[in-house]
Formats: sequence, structure tokens, C-alpha cells
Amino acid sequence: TFLGRDDLSQLLEAEKRHGEQEKQRNDRLERALAQEKSEKAAAASAAIAGRAAQKELEKSQALIADLEAQLAQAQEAFKQQLAEAPPAPPAPAPPSLAAREQGKE
Repeated sequence: TFLGRDDLSQLLEAEKRHGEQEKQRNDRLERALAQEKSEKAAAASAAIAGRAAQKELEKSQALIADLEAQLAQAQEAFKQQLAEAPPAPPAPAPPSLAAREQGKE
């Protein structure tokens, strides 16, 4: 069949519109893919940071537990030293008021 000039013109316009729609669709898909990649990268980064933070927390908790054990040992050793120490001599009585008055003269 033979197509006229107007028919060819209309076909060309339709092809142009279709091409533009296809380009817009591809652009949207590319943006969506870039967004998804960005979100996945952010999630992976957050997961890595979360694991690092968890490891640091575990190290800190272990250090605290170790320090608490050392403190308990030191307190027990101190109590034992107190129990074994000879009693302290009684403190001298403070001078009486009369003795202090005599000391001023």
C-alpha cells in the first residue's frame, strides 16, 4: 500500500512521541535504580557501623566487668588487711579548757 505524505508525517510524530515516552521511562528507571543502589549502600554502611559499634560495646562491657572484678578483689583484700591489722592506739584526749588556758599564760 502507498502512504501519503500526511500519513507518513503522522507516523513520524507517533514514533517521536513513543521515543520520548521511552526515554522518559528509561530516565525514571535509571533514577530508581540509582536511588536503590544508594539506599543499599547506605544500609550496608549502617550495618558495618552497627557491627563496629556492637564490637566496641562488647569490648567496653568486658573491660567494665574486668574492672569490677578487680575492684571486688581490692575491697576484699582491704577488708582482710583491716581484720588482720592490730587495733589502733587510742587517740590522746584533747586538752581540757583549763589546760588550754594555762598554756596561754
